[in-house]
Amino acid sequence: MPPKKHLTKEQAEQILLWKKELGSGTAAGLKYYEEVEGFSASDGVCRWVVRLAEQTLNRDKEQYGTDKITTNKKLDTFHWRDGIEMAKQVQKVHKSASTSQDHSAFHIDTDKPISIVALGDTQLGSFGTDYDLFCKVTEEIINTPDMYVILLGDLLQMAIKMRGVAEVQDNILRPDLQIAFLESWLDDVQHKVIASTWCNHAVMREENGVGYSTTARILGKRGIYHNGIGHLDIKVGEQLYKFAISHNFQGFSIHNPMHGMMRYIRHNSPDRDVVLQGDKHQPCFNQFFHNGEKKTTIMCGSIQTSSSYIKRFYSLKTNPQQPVIELRPDRKSVNVFMCYEDWVR
Repeated sequence: MPPKKHLTKEQAEQILLWKKELGSGTAAGLKYYEEVEGFSASDGVCRWVVRLAEQTLNRDKEQYGTDKITTNKKLDTFHWRDGIEMAKQVQKVHKSASTSQDHSAFHIDTDKPISIVALGDTQLGSFGTDYDLFCKVTEEIINTPDMYVILLGDLLQMAIKMRGVAEVQDNILRPDLQIAFLESWLDDVQHKVIASTWCNHAVMREENGVGYSTTARILGKRGIYHNGIGHLDIKVGEQLYKFAISHNFQGFSIHNPMHGMMRYIRHNSPDRDVVLQGDKHQPCFNQFFHNGEKKTTIMCGSIQTSSSYIKRFYSLKTNPQQPVIELRPDRKSVNVFMCYEDWVR
């Protein structure tokens, strides 16, 4: 590593004398480190210390044009290797503080099938959300035995992206109340939540505004949280199901809303059995075979059933269905129902 101090004039003169004697800046730098600092250094660092020596001796003359003026001007001794060590330490601290993960596992010891609600795009805090329907969905999840939920993002409206007055006014609850709402709701359903993922409405908007997401921190503290695409392995009894979950997968098509998820399986992770996403407010599911294996893709609907944005640019009708997935412990079986009522029947 470079020295953690400035060179004295005497040290600089000695280094340049060694350079003249040895005929090499690298050799002069190495001699300095071995004899003065007490350790060997790389060629790049050795050349750097010679440049520092030259700057130490010449900078006053370069500024004032005479040898009769000398100063103790502070010189820049930063070396890029110092930046690497600092960056590695910050990476270590950041990793220790993070609650997000790329890979996760959920195992339930049971001999009965379980059901999972793919819930997202609830847009809590919006004027256009159906709050009676949200209460109904919540009660179904809480009160139905062996039913769990995966949270697919946009749980909060969080209209804080300053694109226009009308958009921001869609917050029927202020941002701080939306956060309080989410925390209180999680208190009631936390024992049913398998995992959650990032979103654009709350997580990305908070990050863009202040560089940090309170929503992501809350979800990460409460349970499994993926701040990007997450590979979630769910084991029911002894049967393993490999999920990929995200708020959105790249490659959306207006002709096939499943395209992004199907593309992810085919081109990125063919080992995944089930792919879940939200974002598009188009409840749908699809099952197909890839490399001889059955694959399932699922997109949740939205209970923001009266969005002026959706009505203006997309459709007068928003479908609020939240698909239900049934997984068996005795054999590999993925059955999908468009909504809770279909699953009950």
